[in-house]
Amino acid sequence: MNTEWLGVVEAIDGLLIFTAALLPFLWIRGTVSRELLELFHRLTGDAHRSHTIHFILIFPGVFLHELSHWLVLRLLGVRCSLHLGIEMQADFVVYGHVDYYESDVGPVKHFLSGIAPLITGMLLISLLAVQWMGIPGPGELARQEAVISLQSVSDTLRTWQFWLAFYLIFAITSEMVPSPSDRKYWLPLGLLLVGILSVAVITRTSGWLFANLFPYINNWLKLMGVVFVIGMVPQLMFWLPFQLLKAFRRRNG
Repeated sequence: MNTEWLGVVEAIDGLLIFTAALLPFLWIRGTVSRELLELFHRLTGDAHRSHTIHFILIFPGVFLHELSHWLVLRLLGVRCSLHLGIEMQADFVVYGHVDYYESDVGPVKHFLSGIAPLITGMLLISLLAVQWMGIPGPGELARQEAVISLQSVSDTLRTWQFWLAFYLIFAITSEMVPSPSDRKYWLPLGLLLVGILSVAVITRTSGWLFANLFPYINNWLKLMGVVFVIGMVPQLMFWLPFQLLKAFRRRNG
């Protein structure tokens, strides 16, 4: 029985790693953004100024997010324009958007455009981590083939490229998650996928799908989980000082 369970875990290890990394990643980036905005608001006493400072701090991430939308839509033949800047609405704030005619963008194009910031963000994080931070590639880490030298890490920490990459990864992870408007068609497309899988089960072709397709999906999920872990590190380094400051304030009344 234990052997059977181990086999199941090994078959879905990518899904498990992805889920275990995604949930804390979403929590930490949301918490850090909220803590930073609260800090900036205390310093400035003004909501717009606090968002302006935050916008400047994470601008590389904002630019990459909106540029990803724009590039995918243009590649799909959609006429659109990119806008960057703070727009304060009644119940939310946006740091940029891409304008297009709704009639030109159906569910599939909208989905591809919406998920683009996540894909480009993960690709750039991987590139920065490998090229400028000396971290083994996500593929090596996922396969547990990476060899990390403490001396190499120590040498890399002394370079300006490491800290620039560290900052860029922080900015990218702050903005690479698709917004609610980006996820507009995710539910219906997800239901469609469930429907397809249900048909596969009914027609008894699900075994072929899981034997031939799922291993590739599982490997990709594992890679994504590793990138989320890498992206969490700069967020944690911003989060820890806030927790220490809160603990200090509680201790001193």
